[in-house]
Amino acid sequence: MNWKNKDIYFETSAVNYLSKQLTLDDAPSTKAYQRVRGNRWYLSSVTVWEILVTSDEKRKEDILSLSQQLFYEKLLYSPSELIIKYILKGCPLYENKVDIHSKSRLQHVWDDLCRDKNKTFIYDKKQLQTKTKHIQIISRQLFKIINRIVIDSKPNDFGSRLDLFLSSH
Repeated sequence: MNWKNKDIYFETSAVNYLSKQLTLDDAPSTKAYQRVRGNRWYLSSVTVWEILVTSDEKRKEDILSLSQQLFYEKLLYSPSELIIKYILKGCPLYENKVDIHSKSRLQHVWDDLCRDKNKTFIYDKKQLQTKTKHIQIISRQLFKIINRIVIDSKPNDFGSRLDLFLSSH
């Protein structure tokens, strides 16, 4: 495979792996090498969130510092951003190429942190942990709901699709 001019997404376990393989001093040259090859290494807002809930504070800060140096300053859409955008477009069967960069508040903070490597996230850790637990509970329920849906026909309009989705529960 030709590894030039690629946008490459790193999920949390890949970031953890790299954080054990590279030093903070390795990161800028690795990023520069990838940039020369036309590659961009991406994180998503979900990956950043998962790093933020790391319980070991030193490990979390080490991973964040490495990530600021190593990854592209734009985050990829979160699944919720993708889903909401798709629904707002009326659930089209085909979509044209779209901008895949997050527009979230987290994106603005990440951009700032990538510009100033001396900055880090300041947030209420307990509040984030509580929100994460609630989201996990909701996510498990959504997974169960979505897996029960059986669609025999393809409604032509958004309202019909939404009705079919809601009535299947």
